Amino acid sequence: MAVAKVFISRAGFSSLVKLAYLGKPAILIPLPNSHQEKNAAYFKAKNAVEVFNIKEETIDNFTIPFALKIQQLLEYEKRQTELSTNIQRLIPQDSTAKLAAVVLDILHKQI
Repeated sequence: MAVAKVFISRAGFSSLVKLAYLGKPAILIPLPNSHQEKNAAYFKAKNAVEVFNIKEETIDNFTIPFALKIQQLLEYEKRQTELSTNIQRLIPQDSTAKLAAVVLDILHKQI
């Protein structure tokens, strides 16, 4: 994942967290009629990802628009940088340390 220039992914939360942690520009293809559509919409609203909604496309019309979206993102490094910066802002980079501090605080209070 670390060496990829652009990611194509579903929009599950664990995938989004990984992309945010690595600061990777991404095109999301949310699973239709699922929570992934809400995840993708939120990240898109924050200008952190591109989204390709397959509900809006028929199988016959899927390949060319999708290929163009990939090509456009690969060609525009400024857009890649913008997405990368914005996705990193959505998930705190120090969240593991913060969670560990809360757990330790709870444990110390119980001792």
